[in-house]
Amino acid sequence: RPTSPHLDRFAGECVFFTNAHAHSPFTATSHATLFSSLYQDTHGVWNKVVAPDGAVHFPEFGSANYSLAEAFLRGGYQTAAFADGGMLSRRRQFHQGFETYSSLFEGVERKVDRAIEWLEGRDDPRPFFLFVHTYQAHIPLLPDPAQVDAFLPEYDGPLRAAYARALAER
Repeated sequence: RPTSPHLDRFAGECVFFTNAHAHSPFTATSHATLFSSLYQDTHGVWNKVVAPDGAVHFPEFGSANYSLAEAFLRGGYQTAAFADGGMLSRRRQFHQGFETYSSLFEGVERKVDRAIEWLEGRDDPRPFFLFVHTYQAHIPLLPDPAQVDAFLPEYDGPLRAAYARALAER
């Protein structure tokens, strides 16, 4: 159904992967793999590690790992990232290779606005690598009932009941 013409046009200009997997369900570990092309047992980043004495540690990405942003930067690109802090903070060293790096919790709308402001304010002739991250993709999405009915009018399985309960609890 023609419900997303802008996304469809954008997707038509992009590389499309039909078989892609995250190497971890955890933010820091998954992004360290994304940024380094290394498995977690090699890059050493986990969301948190609890030591035998109970102390909690948050391993850093660290300069021993060569990042995607560093590769773009060395390749002549301008690099920027707007992340939602937390597991992707400067303290965790995820800013490696980014000339501009912001990791503030400020909501997806403000995050996207800041990325657009950066794009519109560029006066650099270099090509660019821009990374935008938000935790709001994790927030449970409860679409309007009309949207659900438009795509699955005939469905009457257990997910329909779970959806109705979630709407009632909202």
